[in-house]
Amino acid sequence: MKVKDLPIFDEFIRVHGETTVTEAAKRMVDDGVMDVIVVDAENRILGVVTLFTILEKVLAQGLDPSKVRCQEIVSANFATITKDSDVSQGITKYMAIQLSEGSDIPGLVVVEGKKLIGLLSVGDMLAAVAPRKQYKFSMV
Repeated sequence: MKVKDLPIFDEFIRVHGETTVTEAAKRMVDDGVMDVIVVDAENRILGVVTLFTILEKVLAQGLDPSKVRCQEIVSANFATITKDSDVSQGITKYMAIQLSEGSDIPGLVVVEGKKLIGLLSVGDMLAAVAPRKQYKFSMV
């Protein structure tokens, strides 16, 4: 089964690299999420800023979040996959990054070239390859 056959979650909070940490944190609170995807002007993914990233790299360092830009603290701990890749390849890729350094995103970032398309959850990948229908698609 291919990634494009699964529900690709495209409803996430996206901010540009120039966005201040204060602005990103407000978006997180307003939308009830723990992270934002950071992109450049061409919608290429730069990484992710999580609540923990803000605590660790800004607040704990005594920095002013209204002066720090998301691109300065972005984390690149995630794996990408294309729509035409096999889901089993995606699971292997996700597990490899989890074992080596950990991922800040609970799934894979789906890209076309370097442009962000959406996110594919771990649950949806497992549902696609499970021998029984014991998993349900989580983002449908």
